[in-house]
Amino acid sequence: MSGRRASRTQLRASSLESQESLRQNIIHAARDLFRHHGYEAVSMRRIAARIGYTVSAIYHYFPSKQSVLIHVWDEDLRYFASYVKGAVDQAETPVEKVQMIFMSYIRYWESNPDKFRLLFSPSSGVDRETRGREHEPVYATWLKSYSESREIVAKALKLSPIAPTDPDMALQCLMSGAHGVVALKLSPSHLPWFSMEEMGRLLIDSVLEGWGLLPRPKTLPGQRAD
Repeated sequence: MSGRRASRTQLRASSLESQESLRQNIIHAARDLFRHHGYEAVSMRRIAARIGYTVSAIYHYFPSKQSVLIHVWDEDLRYFASYVKGAVDQAETPVEKVQMIFMSYIRYWESNPDKFRLLFSPSSGVDRETRGREHEPVYATWLKSYSESREIVAKALKLSPIAPTDPDMALQCLMSGAHGVVALKLSPSHLPWFSMEEMGRLLIDSVLEGWGLLPRPKTLPGQRAD
C-alpha cells in the first residue's frame, strides 16, 4: 500500500513539474514575441503556435494576454531585484549601498534593454492603474524591492544634517534620475550621449555630495584642475 501511495505522490510531483515547465515555456515565448513584435501585435494564438500547443492549453494557465504580460513583468522584476540586492550586499557603508542601488539599476537595464522597454513602455495596452489580483505579484515584487531600498536610503540620510529628512522623497528622486539616464540612452535619439555609467555616476554622486553624504571633489569629471 505504501508503495502505491509513493507512486501516486511521484506522479503528482512529476505532473506539477510538467505544468510549471509549460507555464515557463509560455512566459518565455510570450516575452520573445512581445519583444520582437510589440504587445498589441501578439495574440494568444500566436503564443500557442510558438510553443506548439493549442490556444485552450494557454488559457488553462493564463486567463488573458494581459495576464501573460503581467507574469512576464513579474519574472523580469524578480531577476532585476535579485541583481540589485546582490550588488548592494557587496557594498559596505550606507552611502556605498545607496550608490550601488542606483548604479546597479542602471547597469541591469543597460544589459537588458528589451526587458526595460517591455516593462516601462506606455504602449503595452495594459491598464497600469488596475489593482486586480493578476497584478498582485508585480506590485509585491516592486514593493519589496522599494522597501529594502528605502531602508538603506533612510540609514544613509541620517549621516548628514543637510540631507533630506524624507527617505521616500530622496529615494524617488534618485530613482527618477537613474531611470532617466537609462531611458535617454535607450531612446531612438542620435545625440552623442555619454555612457550610462558616466552619466549615472556623475548624477548620483553629485546628488549625494549636495546632501552632504560624499565629500565634494576638487574637480568634476571632464573638468580641468587649475
